[in-house]
Amino acid sequence: MNPPVLAFNFLPVRFSADEFKGGLIEFESPEQLADLRAKLGDSHVVAKTRTSIACIPVQADSDVYGTPTTFRTRDHRSLTMRLVQEALLRSVLGWGYKVRRLSPPVFVSRLAGRDLLEPSVRGRRQEALGRLHVYPEYRLDSRTIGPSNHPGVIVGVKSRYEIDMTVDELIHQGLDVRGRYVLSEDAASTPDPRMDHHAARQAVGAVDHVDGTDLLLRDAPGVTRISASNAWLESRRETFDDVVRALAGGDSARILKELDQKTFDLLGAFGRYEGAVSIAGRLQRLGQLQVAGDLSVVIEQPVGSSSGRKVSGTYVPVRPGRR
Repeated sequence: MNPPVLAFNFLPVRFSADEFKGGLIEFESPEQLADLRAKLGDSHVVAKTRTSIACIPVQADSDVYGTPTTFRTRDHRSLTMRLVQEALLRSVLGWGYKVRRLSPPVFVSRLAGRDLLEPSVRGRRQEALGRLHVYPEYRLDSRTIGPSNHPGVIVGVKSRYEIDMTVDELIHQGLDVRGRYVLSEDAASTPDPRMDHHAARQAVGAVDHVDGTDLLLRDAPGVTRISASNAWLESRRETFDDVVRALAGGDSARILKELDQKTFDLLGAFGRYEGAVSIAGRLQRLGQLQVAGDLSVVIEQPVGSSSGRKVSGTYVPVRPGRR
């Protein structure tokens, strides 16, 4: 039996039919698979099965590509839930979000009022800390089996720490960046319009020392020198806290204590449950999600939500050195 906590963030899905149609192509190489996805990505879900490539039309008027095949949902659960995964991605993009990851879709809610840090830095600390943020980050992961052996969607939530000041700016604020891991952007790469701009920042190494306006890196598989103005600190919680302390001074203890409480409110049992209910509601307002030309799904509320189950939690401060 699955642990009860899974029910808090598990959204069952209900299919409109027992089967759907598509095409099958014999698998030849990873390059062939990538080419098909590039060619058919706007009209089909292209997924590898054990020995073949399934090309499933998303809309009823899309052409069948490959050998016409009928797929039963119960016999092709992985493929069926891949269709659901792609429909979730289309829904998230339709809401106006950019994603940090395509499969499963991961997105950050930066809407007004969602920044967990902002209430603690209003007023005199706004100028110094206004470019530090803590947002909810959601992950929608389709599963072939969940509670009660039903397929569905796991709604994951975590806190997303973001430091929008460059390393150069932080150095000028007096922060010692030596030993800290940094991110940078590849100016030569073509950005994917679906992706969150933060997703373009990739880890490049740790700062060994500062040389003028440049950072000399260690543990760096690629470049060993980058401009401090084109680098950002990796937003680990401990690094984020150090930046808050450097910028807020004596006010940092209060700010970080309040942030701990806000983070618990988001990530505790009740916060996770509320997040799952909210996501389920948004998906339900879309009506039936079209996952294939002749198949749609209904997203249901979390298991047990209709029974009036209550979820609660208590915040216990973490002792210094145990975070």
